[in-house]
Amino acid sequence: MFSRIVLAFILGSGLICSCAGQAESRALAGGGSAPLIYEQPTLLNASIYARKSDPPRLLFTFRRTASRSGSIIHVLREYFYPDGRTAARERVVYEGNSLKSYELEELQTGSSGTVSVSDDPRDRGHLQVTFEYSKDSSHRGHKRVVTEPANSEPLVNDMMGAFLSANYDAIARGIKVSCRYIVVSRKEIVGLSFSKQGETTYHNREALILKLQPTNPLISVLVDPLYFIVEKAPPHRVLEYTGRTTPKINEGNRWKDLDALTVFDW
Repeated sequence: MFSRIVLAFILGSGLICSCAGQAESRALAGGGSAPLIYEQPTLLNASIYARKSDPPRLLFTFRRTASRSGSIIHVLREYFYPDGRTAARERVVYEGNSLKSYELEELQTGSSGTVSVSDDPRDRGHLQVTFEYSKDSSHRGHKRVVTEPANSEPLVNDMMGAFLSANYDAIARGIKVSCRYIVVSRKEIVGLSFSKQGETTYHNREALILKLQPTNPLISVLVDPLYFIVEKAPPHRVLEYTGRTTPKINEGNRWKDLDALTVFDW
């Protein structure tokens, strides 16, 4: 999810912006083999289709792979054309249950960016988020570094599934749940909110329909909301979502942001 808010799960982290408290995360960072939030799924595939296409027109496929070494989790998120070429790539690093870094490579355009999250040396108990982003390879030596304070851990698309699972009960009761989300290309953190829109049956599974939109009314006017279908049964996985995804689409020799249907293969 915003001119380049990417929710391709992730999709990627309301009511509480972190899925684990900082004290718990620091304890886990010391080692041990306790299950960590983001080490699963170790492999997840998805298909990304053109919206409202009949029959469904495949645009990209998605693959998430995760590996763990001690308290460190490395996640690789890849987006492929149907012929196997890589369109975009994301790398996420967690320490315990805390986000440490996120890297985006937009291979279609040559754009790239990184985000790192660390303790704020000027404000004990708070975090700072450091952004770097360049629009194409010719500007990679001139990346502008921007640092933004954060009261609690912000989310990237890879964290969204765990966030929804953790806040499912509140959302199911009709409570609007908000979070702070990292937008690499804008080098900023934006507010988002999830709300329940209804219920449905998805391939014989009971599910909720959720709406995600910016909390800022001005941004909300400019950006279409995203819609998620989330299973009612635990662990409340995201089955599909419609809206902005990471790869772009080429139209008239120009790369444009892509709103698509992403279906996860659970």
